[in-house]
Amino acid sequence: MNIVSKGLKVFLLSIVVCIISFFVVVSFNTIKIGLFSEDLGYDVRGIKEGTEEVDELFRYYIKDDIDLLAEEYEAKGYKLTKKPIMSVVEEGSKDKPFEMGYEVFGTKNDNDEPVSLYKYYNQQGAEIVAKDFEKQGYEIRKYSFRSEVEKGAEVALSVISQLVCLFILISFIYNELWKLGNKDFEAIRLYGTPVNKLKGLYVGLVAIIPAFVFLTFALITKNSIMAELPIALFTFSNCYAYEILFSATNGAMFWSDVQVWQAVIYYSVLIFIPVISLVSYIIGAKDISISEKLIYKNNKHKRRV
Repeated sequence: MNIVSKGLKVFLLSIVVCIISFFVVVSFNTIKIGLFSEDLGYDVRGIKEGTEEVDELFRYYIKDDIDLLAEEYEAKGYKLTKKPIMSVVEEGSKDKPFEMGYEVFGTKNDNDEPVSLYKYYNQQGAEIVAKDFEKQGYEIRKYSFRSEVEKGAEVALSVISQLVCLFILISFIYNELWKLGNKDFEAIRLYGTPVNKLKGLYVGLVAIIPAFVFLTFALITKNSIMAELPIALFTFSNCYAYEILFSATNGAMFWSDVQVWQAVIYYSVLIFIPVISLVSYIIGAKDISISEKLIYKNNKHKRRV
């Protein structure tokens, strides 16, 4: 009964850890995007009156970044030409047409017909085009897009984020299982009561039963009941291993997309809690206080933490 109740408590602690880990992951992703990517422009989308469909209307680029886009096409072997996009002036108006941007065409061979690759609108041109779509009955919405984070920075921040989440998980479970192990140590020392050295492991196994049952059910029914259920539900319910699970997802969105190797990783993540519980219990059962060794190493008057 003691093992079951402790397992339940560790399960509840893991939920708290997942909530904290969620905010850790969000914070690191915010840092990742804010510091290591740049604003490239925005996509303009529209919803026409009487419908719920969202149409892609056009994309507005910041000037510096449109030059980078041209370099990408040139690297692919395109020869680029630009054709100015001029404003439309109503007949009889004294206004003169002005350049709103340009359209870029590309060819790979001299005999090929030029293909339209992209359009660039300056800020004034983008506003005019958006107003034209509004006149056609579109409700305009803008969605900014940014450059990709450099691979090195992304990997480094993901690793740090994962280590922080695991540290939080360890700190919560360690304290609870160390106390249980140390309590049993006292029972052995005072009364000679025999203790099961695997008690910590059993507590951890009880704690992961809900996740294990859910994962097993999801994998068994991944082509039927759970086919359209997002994998993100499992990822966020085990957020202390978010970066590992996210990497293992490898583009899969639903349970029907899960491969055998991904399932192995998902089950492996569940082992974290039993292993941490086992080690924490053994340390407590051996009457070893890590905090005491770290904080009071050079202090003759030690105390238990």
